Amino acid sequence: MEDRWQNKNIQLPILSDYIGQFFKQSGFSVSLNGFNGDYRITAQPKSDHSIAEDVHVSLSGNPNDFTVKFIAGSRSRMLVRSGTILQLFGGGFLSLKGIKSQEALEKLERKFWIYVTEKVSQLVCSERETP
Repeated sequence: MEDRWQNKNIQLPILSDYIGQFFKQSGFSVSLNGFNGDYRITAQPKSDHSIAEDVHVSLSGNPNDFTVKFIAGSRSRMLVRSGTILQLFGGGFLSLKGIKSQEALEKLERKFWIYVTEKVSQLVCSERETP
């Protein structure tokens, strides 16, 4: 999913740091990369997560017109399909793993968008308060 914000005038490096903090607080290993105003955050789940893949977030644009994309789910869908096809040969556990991963990703994504919306609002307010 992706969302676009306009006329907010916030510093994107600060928002990308906040996004990284969100994933760290959720127990992920995080790497942040920024180049020419585009930021990519990669969150790798640890073994205690039921998520079966990395989560990628891209942040691009400028302070007054930027887009945040939450990218995940392709591996989980593949596990469900593979498990369904291989179910006769004992591959049902793949379907179960994929379904659990999809559910965990959906829950994480809901929390992510709430967090990002809150941080964008805070950054806009802090920018307006600065003389």
